[in-house]
Amino acid sequence: MTEMRIFVSHSHPDNTFCVALVAALRGAGADVWYDEHNLGSGQLMDVVQHELDQRPVFIIILSKHAFSSSWVRREAIWAYELADRDPTRIIMPVTAGAIERADFSGSSGWLFLTDYKRIEAPNYQAFPQDEAIRRTLHALALTPKGEAPTPVVPQSNETADDLFARSRALTAQGKHAEALLLYQRATELAPTSADAWFYLGYTLNLLQRWAEALPAHEQATTLNPHATWTWNNMGNAMNNLQRYDEALIVLDRALAIDPGNSTAWRNKGSALFNLQRYDEAAVAYNRAIAIDPNDQYAWYNKGLILRRLKQHEDALIAYDRALAINPDYAFAWNDKGVALSDLGRHEEALAAFDRAVIINPDYGLAWRNKGIELGNVQRYEDALIAYDRALAINLNDSAAWNGKGWALQALKRYDEALAAYDHALRIDPNFALARSNKGKLFITLGKYDEAFSTIDQALAINPNNSIDWNSMGRVLLGQKHNDEALIAFNRALALDPNDSAYAYNKGLALYNLQRYDEALAAFDQALALNPNDVDTWNNKGRSLHELKRYDEAIAAYDHALAINPNLAYLWNNKGLALQALKRYDEALAAYDRALAIESTSLRWNNKATTLRAMGREDEAREAEVQAKALGG
Repeated sequence: MTEMRIFVSHSHPDNTFCVALVAALRGAGADVWYDEHNLGSGQLMDVVQHELDQRPVFIIILSKHAFSSSWVRREAIWAYELADRDPTRIIMPVTAGAIERADFSGSSGWLFLTDYKRIEAPNYQAFPQDEAIRRTLHALALTPKGEAPTPVVPQSNETADDLFARSRALTAQGKHAEALLLYQRATELAPTSADAWFYLGYTLNLLQRWAEALPAHEQATTLNPHATWTWNNMGNAMNNLQRYDEALIVLDRALAIDPGNSTAWRNKGSALFNLQRYDEAAVAYNRAIAIDPNDQYAWYNKGLILRRLKQHEDALIAYDRALAINPDYAFAWNDKGVALSDLGRHEEALAAFDRAVIINPDYGLAWRNKGIELGNVQRYEDALIAYDRALAINLNDSAAWNGKGWALQALKRYDEALAAYDHALRIDPNFALARSNKGKLFITLGKYDEAFSTIDQALAINPNNSIDWNSMGRVLLGQKHNDEALIAFNRALALDPNDSAYAYNKGLALYNLQRYDEALAAFDQALALNPNDVDTWNNKGRSLHELKRYDEAIAAYDHALAINPNLAYLWNNKGLALQALKRYDEALAAYDRALAIESTSLRWNNKATTLRAMGREDEAREAEVQAKALGG
């Protein structure tokens, strides 16, 4: 249940009545704001506008004093303007002192308040204070403190207007299912009332019963085709039914009636977003924001668009604008975290996800995204905790099972990782990423037949996934099917020519096929994309060695050693190139560096060969003894 949020406007001479009313409202569970601290006019204006915007129920205490107060009139006009933009808002006048009809005249400036049903005795008189308060609470469907709740079901003596008042009050408390019963009865009592059908459809929208809402919206538009909000709500329902093209038609009807309806522009943006017409969606969200700069949802949706367009810094600005309006907007914190992650700002991203789950501990997507981000910073144990929180909220979250599998795989808990991937695939057999990750796990385990089958299934789901073509190439390399591996790596590069790993793997396949010139070109392509990859420099050196371009091979190994001088295989390969050039002293020094890092029989044998070439036979034999001791 949502706490009813109420703004009470009053003039200072009516303070006694106001305090008693506010106490009763708060006692009944409402969140009430009124100017209880006599704020100065400069400070008051900003506070009042903020509180009015955040509180959908506006109570105005009427009296002769109120009618003569410029502040009360200003607050009432602001509330009226908000209600004009959002007809679900409630304006409830409560008469606290005797007034008269002339108080509502056009010349008085209060004519706009005439049509609102007042809590008032006959002939513009006030009820006694206790009775006025009791009737106000009843009209707002609030139960006085200490009393049993009144029945929510329609009463036999209630008119359609009575039902409207109660049901709108229930809606303001978040009691949508209870309000629905009253709106349904109102449409029976007043079947030609466009308002009755409007509120019925609106309430069904709130209950996410979109298909049921559509007939109500259609009936409302038949009875009143000029109501912007009805067309807007119909468009919202169609968006949620994924009928985006129809939603656009309906929302354009709303905007043709009222081009200044920011919510209709925002909903149009959502339809365009889902149709992947991102530039047009951005225009729609900008129109919504131009009309209402405090529309947190428009700013948030603009952020989604900008991120989709890979404008991550601008997306952050949009999310921050949404959060400036509503610091407790969990969705905005979550998506801000995603944008920060895209920018590699991982600690800030984690802080954003933490804010999201603090605001809403049951926000499974934010827990899952936190798990992904913890994996990005290699905090895999913590990532598992986050994924388990996501799965405690929704055990059928296939993406969380996949993420858990990835974290377990990073921790080398391979059996558990495999079980997690299988769980994800039982929930969603077409989850290509889970199949892809499962295939990579099989590659890690050297189970190439299982890997081939799994990745082949992933490619059947999405044949344009460059990552899976690369993985397939790795499987085929492992199976020594180098020609087929080359085809797979070329497919990966055709889909994404800017991934250095794909070019590197292509180079390995070509090297295995002894096509060393082509392998060298592939390794150079990889280095152009990632110039600090040690393995690529090493394999470039090996290719140059096979081409007998030993000096260039040594230069490649030196480049790799400048990046990481503690890799034994680099020193060993440099030694081989130096040996081929008969630069034996330098070769011997390179082998000694390799053996100091990691002693293997191969390296002792290489050292023995060099020593023998230098005529140092006794030392060569000693090196061979060392090699044999290591099994070589």
